[in-house]
Amino acid sequence: MVTKEWIIQGQRWLLLSLCDGNHGHLAADYVVEELPERIRRRLETLIQESLGGFLDCVNVEEADPAVRSMLREVVLELDGALANAVRDICPNPQDLTEDEARSLANEHRNVIQRAVMEQLSLWHLLPRMTVSSISTTDDTGKRRAERLLNAHSFEDARENVRFSLYHPSAEMKNGLIRDKRLFGWLLTSHTIGNHHLKMDKAYVHHFFQYVNMSKRGLKPSNLDKVVLSPPYLTAEPSIRFVDLKPMWDKDLYVVLFSDGVDHIVNRPTVLGQRQSGARNGTADPVNVVSALLSDFADPDVECILGHQVQPRWNGPRGNVALDVLGNLLGGMDATKLNMATTRPAGGGHLDDTTIMVARFAKHRDPGFFIGVAPPTNAPAPQP
Repeated sequence: MVTKEWIIQGQRWLLLSLCDGNHGHLAADYVVEELPERIRRRLETLIQESLGGFLDCVNVEEADPAVRSMLREVVLELDGALANAVRDICPNPQDLTEDEARSLANEHRNVIQRAVMEQLSLWHLLPRMTVSSISTTDDTGKRRAERLLNAHSFEDARENVRFSLYHPSAEMKNGLIRDKRLFGWLLTSHTIGNHHLKMDKAYVHHFFQYVNMSKRGLKPSNLDKVVLSPPYLTAEPSIRFVDLKPMWDKDLYVVLFSDGVDHIVNRPTVLGQRQSGARNGTADPVNVVSALLSDFADPDVECILGHQVQPRWNGPRGNVALDVLGNLLGGMDATKLNMATTRPAGGGHLDDTTIMVARFAKHRDPGFFIGVAPPTNAPAPQP
């Protein structure tokens, strides 16, 4: 998780980020270390050199394409740096013997694994750039949610169409996408990292297959048999500009959360017992999280989760992200809460579940309050 506050040309900026690594943390660690500062430097340069020294409501429409382009370039450059580090170590994989490939992979283990691990990111750059979801109240006091960007997933029909244009029809017919997943296991279509699915297949056939990636369903021994027409994935980001200021008088929240929230909402046995109201994939987690930010319990959400919820679960002055997390995991059901937090042997698997909430109001400056619920798989803090 990242929270950064910058002052650029006298204007206050807030950067929020949630980076969810998959099968390891090295790629996520690298993004957390590198991307915020790269964005800050490029944003500062852009404002000073191309936007007359300021970026505000009077020139935001004019600046929007330039800021979009800058953010896209920064993300793609960072992803490219992971691949280039591999190329520097191994410029000609086709010339390696198996022993040489294994020796190189072992000698540069961290660099190689960082390049092949998957890292998914949600970024908020405020007050002027992208957010993943927002929650506001209407005239009746009921919370309304909006998902601002579609998930980059093979469950999205548009992603499947885009993907099919770049790969041989014979490969597609042989099950390149199975159960709405690449090779039957990878749901995400846009990632930073995963370069064994992006770089030239010579790297897969002569180098990556000797790297221990511990990938479920895609082992080093079968890489050369299934990776035939890379790249399969892209780091291309989705970027949307949203002016949040008109929403400040509607009790505005900006929310990021990892896919553990999706699993809790839509997998009825994820916490080791069946959730009586779970709808097996039909409930939108964005709407559920938004409702849990409310001051009153929503019966529809209680039905989805299969337990009663407690508004302000963590107390009237508590961390609102923790309010959401507590209600997702069990609310007023002590047995379910205990099961979620003690993780007994044989219980259901709970994926990384992290929630970030920023609250805005007309009488507050942006970024006045930021709530962060720690990952549920993190060790207990020490005194």
